[in-house]
Amino acid sequence: MNRHAIIALMLCLAAVPLCLAGTPTSDFEISMNGRYLSVSEGEVYFGRTRYSTWSIMGTQIKSDAKGGGYLAYDPKGETDLVGLEAKPGKGTEWDIKVPGKGRRSEGERAVIRAANGPKKGWYLTVADGCLLLAKDPPQKLQAERVWKH
Repeated sequence: MNRHAIIALMLCLAAVPLCLAGTPTSDFEISMNGRYLSVSEGEVYFGRTRYSTWSIMGTQIKSDAKGGGYLAYDPKGETDLVGLEAKPGKGTEWDIKVPGKGRRSEGERAVIRAANGPKKGWYLTVADGCLLLAKDPPQKLQAERVWKH
């Protein structure tokens, strides 16, 4: 094999992983056990079908659904419940390591934790049909970047 054929073969082999991988989008799914966190008519719900995606912008998590808002917890820690707020503010800051920035990150997931207040470090989860913060839940909601294939 001549030198040009070897170089061409190496270039083709180097391109294969790029062709097999998807392209990362700026959208995220938040899920746990095959169920998804979604928003409909301004309310958060947890179900088997993903109806909405989420944007993760620094420490804020915002629903992309019409009438959606920012995921928010009680910054004073008086309740464990999590809901939506129309604007970012106290209680809308989360500790999350955004997955999927690198080429080989498809399928990576990140847990979501409260970033401030008395419940700092507590995990986002669903229990008894309620979205809430828990110190050490058996299962945690996770964010995963949506990839276009």
